[in-house]
Parts: sequence; structure tokens; C-alpha cells
Amino acid sequence: MSEVANYLRSSNAEQAKLNQILQTLQKLLTPVTGDPKKELIVYAPENKVRLTEVVTGDATIKNTDDRDKLNSLVRTIHSATLSSFPLTDSVNGTITFPTTNQKHGGRAEFNGDYITITNHSILNVTSFSVSAWFYITGNQTSAKIIEKPSSFSIEMANQQIKASVSGEYTSLYTVTPNVWHNVTITFGSQSLKLYVDNILKETKAITGTFSSNTNAVKIGEGFVGALSWLSYFSDVKDTTWLSNWYTNAVLDLTNEITKYSFIGSTDSTPSQMSGFVVS
Repeated sequence: MSEVANYLRSSNAEQAKLNQILQTLQKLLTPVTGDPKKELIVYAPENKVRLTEVVTGDATIKNTDDRDKLNSLVRTIHSATLSSFPLTDSVNGTITFPTTNQKHGGRAEFNGDYITITNHSILNVTSFSVSAWFYITGNQTSAKIIEKPSSFSIEMANQQIKASVSGEYTSLYTVTPNVWHNVTITFGSQSLKLYVDNILKETKAITGTFSSNTNAVKIGEGFVGALSWLSYFSDVKDTTWLSNWYTNAVLDLTNEITKYSFIGSTDSTPSQMSGFVVS
């Protein structure tokens, strides 16, 4: 403060006014205690919120800064040990990624097009769970959200959904068009469970022997509508897991085999492979 005072007093014509300014500054100054050579620093830490996702395997995520952040918030929980394994997929037809009416920031539009995941030993499990968000606008004809032929499937006919294991089907359950729905199936100990929108629709005892075969997995074959956040696991998920995902957008990825978030490119004409997250 002495340097300021010396500078101000060096003026001549405005001495009185400058002295008033000096007195005001002196009142505002907090007395320094301790070592006067130390600087007093006021810290104003910034709060930065970052969305981080661990992706294992071969995947490319493009910029999504112009997307609806509130609708895109998903919290993922990972196991202590992460594994990476190569899965090969291909697209039959063309899949687009509209930027409107998404679910958790993702939306892939199917029109009979489908994805094929080439067989890999990691896909051949005897207990599993599959969960997906889907959106339809009208009737479906022999549509499959996901299928591993002779093992399991989630299928739609008209505006109804069903699931199967080893060729044994649940009943059909009607869903409302023009609304996002979640379908989840679990299988273990010869028991198939079908959930729609966090509600257990059916528990079906499977009498035949489950076939864990080497057939490729297909996603979206014959399906006309949108899919988002399709996940495939090697264990039987419980109602707590499902409720966290359906209600709180908390996705526990423990024992994950693969997932397709379908968060597409912001390009006006995105690549048909944009937005695929394959473990």
C-alpha cells in the first residue's frame, strides 16, 4: 500500500482528491498478518462436469456437442476388471442416426436393415440378459430386435412383442406406438423372463435343452423403427439392475458382452457404422 501512497502523493493538482481515494482504499484493505512477503490468493475453483465412457475394443465415437445433454445423460458402472475382445460386425442395408427424438442421446433408424455380429466365443453363453430401447410408429411384420438363431430372440409382430429361447416363445404383449419402450429378457436355470418398461410380463420355463451355438447375432432384421442402447450380458440381471437402468439411467456394465449405444454422428449424412460401441 505504501507504493500506492507514494504514487498518489506524487501528483500535484489533484492532491486532495487523490488523498480521499487513498483513505477509501485504506478502509477496504484487509490487514496482512504473518509474513508480509507472502501473497494472498483467493481461489475460485471451477466446477466441470464431464461425461466419460470407457470403451473397449474397436470403436469410434464422433463429436456429439450439439446434442440434448439432459436427454443424453447416462451413468455407466464398470466392473473392477475390464476385458477387451474383438467382435466383427457388418451392416446389411443402410442405418441412419436422426438427431431428434432420441433416447439417452442415441437413435438408430432401421427399415428392414440389420447388423450382423460374426460369431465369437464370448457370444456363446448359457446364461444371459439383453436389454434395448425401441420405438415403433406402426405394425411390424416378422421383426427381430435381436436374434441368435436357435438360441434366443426378441421379436415383434404388428404392435406386439415376445421373446424366445431354444424355439420356445412367451406370449405376445402389446406396446403403444410413437413412444420409447424398454424390453429386457433374462435367461438362466431354464427360466426365461420378459420385461417391458420395467414390468415383468412373463416367466417361462424352458423345457428343452438350451443351445449355445456358433450362429451370428443379428440386430434389427425386419424391424422398422428406432433402437437405442442395446446391451448384451453374460449373466442374469435382477430387478434392481433393471430399475436403475429404466428409471435412473444408471447402466451397470458388469459382465457386459457388447453394447450398441447408437449415438450417431453429427454429420448430415452419417456413416452407417457411426455410433456403434462394440466391446
